[in-house]
Amino acid sequence: MLIKSKKVKVRTARLEIWVCLLLLSCNKGDNPVAVDTGEEPVVTVIEWEYKTISSPAIGDGFGTSLALSDDGLYIGAPHGETGGVIYKHTNTAQLEPVMQGEVGGALGAAIAFYEGKLYGAAPIYGSGAGAIFRSDGVSIVGDAGQLLGKRLYNTGGGLYAASTSGLFRVLPPSIGEIVHRLNLEFIDQTSRVGGFIADGESLYIGTPHGEMAVTTGVTSLQHSSPLDESGYALCKANLLGDERDEIVTGAPGANRVEIFTLSDTDSLELAKTIQGDSGRFGHAISCIDGLLIVGAPLFGDEHQGALWRFEGDSSVWTVGEAFLSGSSAWAQLGFETALGNEGEIYAGAPGGEGTAGTVTAYSPITP
Repeated sequence: MLIKSKKVKVRTARLEIWVCLLLLSCNKGDNPVAVDTGEEPVVTVIEWEYKTISSPAIGDGFGTSLALSDDGLYIGAPHGETGGVIYKHTNTAQLEPVMQGEVGGALGAAIAFYEGKLYGAAPIYGSGAGAIFRSDGVSIVGDAGQLLGKRLYNTGGGLYAASTSGLFRVLPPSIGEIVHRLNLEFIDQTSRVGGFIADGESLYIGTPHGEMAVTTGVTSLQHSSPLDESGYALCKANLLGDERDEIVTGAPGANRVEIFTLSDTDSLELAKTIQGDSGRFGHAISCIDGLLIVGAPLFGDEHQGALWRFEGDSSVWTVGEAFLSGSSAWAQLGFETALGNEGEIYAGAPGGEGTAGTVTAYSPITP
């Protein structure tokens, strides 16, 4: 459903052709001249739209998790009576179920698209053992009480999964092993991982309920205040325009987002703080170069939720009017977020019992 359209004009410079004298034959040292063709500037108009993707069911948690691929958006709905569903929303605005869970499994609590295949986690599958399923039928089940797949991370060229027994890398079946069984490679024993980033050999592990907010193996980041939940969400991009990436951490317990630079000694140094008002500001964050979005799913008197967008000059980033706001009571917009490579914005609003979840998208209109 189209909510609002916005035209964005991109203007190119007046066409200038550089030519050399003597019939374009230039020798070293000749000076080119600019010839104005007299043509009008080229104006390209790109129309963007806000649209709402609604769940076909009530109370299924549609929008709890999001994952992007080249051909569409994947949306997790883990709370349905059938054990959870993962939907695909295509560029033609079609919504179709692509993975169906088993009763009590919560398939879609976390999803990831990795190397051309969809992965869906069902963390309470098997009475809390948890399981990770791949779209082609390959899967792996955790140990008793492991809650395998309570979070999935597609980062740094790998796929990772969190559980109560630690952080694992998810690997395809090995030659000679059972064809339909994924493998797990132990990474870290942290049992309550929040955000996670892999960058080459560097691992940034968010521990919102641990002694440290973020650990890297080389250094660690302390919590700024008790119960701030710093590290609950992490992202990494060049936001400050200094030609290198920053680490962004969400601290929803304190309604705060912090941006850190990485020093030459690999220590994290605070560069910018964005202080929200309420609603678990920082519960979900996503960033690409030059653009940061922040969700606060409990914002508003009736927990409608909201999303903020930060771009441009970071020195003036403050929390003003929300970029997007939830449309109904307990919508919880901003519970999950995702960003496309061109700045497309997606925000999940899974809602509560008795309400239909939604995903709000802000993206170019496709013909």
